[in-house]
Amino acid sequence: MIPFRRIVFPADYSESCEAAIPYVTEAVTRDSAGLVLLHAYQAPTVYASELGLVTTEMPAPAEVEKAGRVRLEEFAARAFPGLKPELRLVNDDPGRAIVETVHRNGADLLMMPTRGFGAFRRLLLGSVTAKVMHDVSCAIWTGVHSPAAERKPELPYRSILCAVNTDEEAPALMKAAALLASSYGARLSIVHVAELPPGAWDIDISPYRHALQAAAKNRLISIRADLGIEAPVSILDGPMAEAIRNAALDQAADLVVVGRGHAQGAVARLWSQLYSIVRDSPCPVISI
Repeated sequence: MIPFRRIVFPADYSESCEAAIPYVTEAVTRDSAGLVLLHAYQAPTVYASELGLVTTEMPAPAEVEKAGRVRLEEFAARAFPGLKPELRLVNDDPGRAIVETVHRNGADLLMMPTRGFGAFRRLLLGSVTAKVMHDVSCAIWTGVHSPAAERKPELPYRSILCAVNTDEEAPALMKAAALLASSYGARLSIVHVAELPPGAWDIDISPYRHALQAAAKNRLISIRADLGIEAPVSILDGPMAEAIRNAALDQAADLVVVGRGHAQGAVARLWSQLYSIVRDSPCPVISI
């Protein structure tokens, strides 16, 4: 999987799409990867009245496709000069088109800009992003969702934060994060969020919290030693998305790496909160 060999980038020409272009260019050139540039559209539906008369004038499907092709070609030439990406123009639901393109092209990295709308921007991921994150198994890069990031991440990445559980997915995720950090010459930090429900006023749960944190740290240090990884391990407390966001800010992280693969089959803590992690992260996130 690392280095990445086949990258799919869905382009919707939005502001978040434009912001992702430098990251896509860097990933493609660094790994000498193939790039598939996808634009999915849905041709306007022709409605008819009860008398069988068309009620709205619309361009013919062939004209819509031709205009879409021209725009995609112009975007590719401007955004990725010299890279010669493969172009895919698909008349279909965007989420379904992205999933099918990833599968058919054997992509090992999908680079998705995220979108939010109006007052709901910080409450929801775009429905397309949420669907795709659930339906594909390859690594997914997602851009910064917040409209105003606290700091501008750098390229190439200089600081990578790996947020990991202590389950069976931890070794593979830590290894992937270490490979990414090595390929970029970046500093790697490993964090785990040990969440506990708030205690009642008459119950002191601090001993349990300390025991849980100690066990988690020992587990991650053991994995780190087995893999030969040199990276500090920190155990965080508090709500997961908020804790990871704060750690990314403290570490001046340019990229957050989280697990997603095996966790999709179960109600895992990291997977269940992945949308919140992506939404709140001050830098791009790769979920593996």
